[in-house]
Amino acid sequence: MKYLRQCTALVLLVAFAAVATSMTASSPRGSEVANVEVNLQNKCTRDVNYTTVTSGATSNGKVSKGDKIKLSLAPGTEITVDEESFMTVSDTDNGQTFQVCR
Repeated sequence: MKYLRQCTALVLLVAFAAVATSMTASSPRGSEVANVEVNLQNKCTRDVNYTTVTSGATSNGKVSKGDKIKLSLAPGTEITVDEESFMTVSDTDNGQTFQVCR
């Protein structure tokens, strides 16, 4: 009987350890989200202003004529160019270059 209890306890311990390991391995770490790197390229003859909006936080910038800049943004970030909606960043945009000239 003692041997049966020990085996049962050992099996339950291994099962709990396996469940705990799989839960921590599959769950995201806090609110960390991998950023997406996108390039904004300006082939216009004038500077272009842009705005990024992520979770209510707004950031403004400028792409000078002929320049190309790299941005690291969270998926779902909205980009506005010259006060017009331009795009919403997604995971598939990583490494892509987008022309901001309008």
